[in-house]
Order: sequence, then C-alpha cells, then structure tokens
Amino acid sequence: MTVARSLKTQMKVAPLVGRRDFEGALRILEGEITGTAEDKLYLEMIALCHLEAGNQEKAIEAAKKALELNPSSFEMPRMLSQIFAEREDHEQAAEYVRIGLSNYPAEDLPTLPKWSFALLKLAGKFSARWKRVEEAAKEDLRDPEKDRRDWQAWAKEYLAWHGEALKK
Repeated sequence: MTVARSLKTQMKVAPLVGRRDFEGALRILEGEITGTAEDKLYLEMIALCHLEAGNQEKAIEAAKKALELNPSSFEMPRMLSQIFAEREDHEQAAEYVRIGLSNYPAEDLPTLPKWSFALLKLAGKFSARWKRVEEAAKEDLRDPEKDRRDWQAWAKEYLAWHGEALKK
C-alpha cells in the first residue's frame, strides 16, 4: 500500500463516515483489500465501520484479521476487549485486555501545529461551519491521550476484577 493510495482512500472514506454512511465507506474499504500484509490499515478501518454500524460479528472478524497482520496493534485488542466485555465473554475480554496493555503505545499521539488553529480561527470568521470545526478540533485535541489513559485504567481494573472472579 503506498502512502498516496492510503491517503486517497482515507479522503474518500472520511466524509462517508462523518455522514454515518458506513455501508458506503465499507464498499470503498473492502475494494482496497489485496490479500497482503498491507491490508492491516484497511481492515482496522473496516472493523471500526462495522462496530459503528452495529455489526459486532463483522467487527470482530475484521479486527482479528487486522491483529493477525499487525500483532503490535493497540487499537484492535482495545476494541475487541470492549466488545467481549460488553458481551460478558470475560475470558476473551481478558485475553484482549492483556494484548492491548502489552501493545500500549509508548509515544504520545502527534498534535497539530499551533498555526493550524490560527487558520481554523481565520476560516471561522467567514463561516459558521469552520467555526464549529475549530471548536471541535480544540476540544478533541485538548487532551489527545485521555481516551487511551481511560481505557488503560479500565483495563487494569478489569483484569483485577477478572482475577478476583476466577478465585471464587
């Protein structure tokens, strides 16, 4: 998968996901599958689309395939642990929690340069839509690691609970 091809696909898929047209996004993403190790990003996006569309079985299938291609993934075991915990399949959930914790990223997420917010602020003066984009970006990027930290705290508590439940 070339970077250009990947970016082009993401640019096609992003508006569809934004409109919650997961079927349209899935058609594009599934068309990109080549049966090679390069499919891992597309499979991760397919898993997320299926999950958002409410199809957990297909999300699980795609996430497991993505994890096979990228065993160091953090997002796929994270997703799988939450799905299995919701289903009360605690053995599977604990397995994916352990994988997710072992794959927990050591690096912080990249942040946007400050000048990008200046551009959004300027655009917001001309359009209410861009003003909303600026506000959403500031909110999302205020603490980009919060979601990861929240999952990590939940995962540790879940494993402690699971360990206690096994003792009973």
